Amino acid sequence: MVLLSSPAWLLMGWVALEVLFRLWRRAWAARGELLEVSRIPSGVMAGVALISAGFGASTMTRDGWIWFIDHRFWERSLMIGLGYVTVSLVVWRVWFRPVPKSSFSWALVPGLALLLLAGISLAFSDPVAASGSGTTNLLAAAINLLAAAMLAGFYGLPTAAVYLVLLLEASGAVRRANSRRATAADGPIEPPTRPA
Repeated sequence: MVLLSSPAWLLMGWVALEVLFRLWRRAWAARGELLEVSRIPSGVMAGVALISAGFGASTMTRDGWIWFIDHRFWERSLMIGLGYVTVSLVVWRVWFRPVPKSSFSWALVPGLALLLLAGISLAFSDPVAASGSGTTNLLAAAINLLAAAMLAGFYGLPTAAVYLVLLLEASGAVRRANSRRATAADGPIEPPTRPA
């Protein structure tokens, strides 16, 4: 489930960051600066997500494809995906303050790496045949990580709250930059003079 739905998570995170990038680019352009983004990390991550989805589909065929129409699969995938978007938005915001020019390019990587590692460890482990404490601890860590991701994406509520705050911050920056540019274009405001 985790590996199979990873391309959809990546797409959701990319769209969310693309909207923020376009807003911040307008704010930077109003200040006379250029904000660019590299598409190479997104392309590499898309390839990794597609390969992991193919791997996930190949490991799930032993049960047949009936799981694909099960609503619990889609509900869990959506919650984990929204948790990934939430984590990516928080990582982007923390990264944006010190290094804004690379934050849009690389913000999706840490969350995707953690969730894919958890998904791969779940795909390779068999809870019934798990022997030894190392395998059991790895399985428990992967399940706990995915449970935390589901909590972070709890029906979209945390994601919506974080995204709303970030959108308001970006639109405020655009508004401030445009008002500064408008006052600078008008020239200095002369104080009113009293008639004699």
